[in-house]
Amino acid sequence: MSEGTRAWVWGELLKAVLNGRLTNVRFVLCGISHPPLDRDMDRIIDEAKLAPLGHADIVEYLALRGVEEKLRPDLADMLLGPTEGKPINLGMGWMTISNSNRSANVAAPDILAEFEQLMATTTDEAGVGSTELLMLGMEPADVELLQRCAIPHQFSVVTLGLLAPELSEEMVRTY
Repeated sequence: MSEGTRAWVWGELLKAVLNGRLTNVRFVLCGISHPPLDRDMDRIIDEAKLAPLGHADIVEYLALRGVEEKLRPDLADMLLGPTEGKPINLGMGWMTISNSNRSANVAAPDILAEFEQLMATTTDEAGVGSTELLMLGMEPADVELLQRCAIPHQFSVVTLGLLAPELSEEMVRTY
């Protein structure tokens, strides 16, 4: 979240809840860094710290993704280290593995080795949870559309249609 957005959320939106100008609403905010809270804001906030996912959580995640039962423990072992159990990294890691598997008939151990290498060589600037890592698992045409939508920070049918006029209305709705 940008500093300007953070200032607006905490200084305007949540202050409106505190002051009673905005009622009957609840917000769930997730983040890595903890904003400083003044005494008044502390009264209306319930904080829950989320821990990284463990091996059993990742096995369950893989089950939900339709991975064969016999492969889940080994895949979970391979994903746990490089993703550090962070859900966003796990999701992107799984997307990278599953996209590689769909696009080529590659044995599962090869895909996992490729993913481990990708996670190990990701630069600090890109970061393990970065958009760049997400885009590595996407088709080039999809990456281009994502990049176009990132310019105005809008991901809607209307915005994509304006940014990609060469796409038919049906294709825009598909994305």
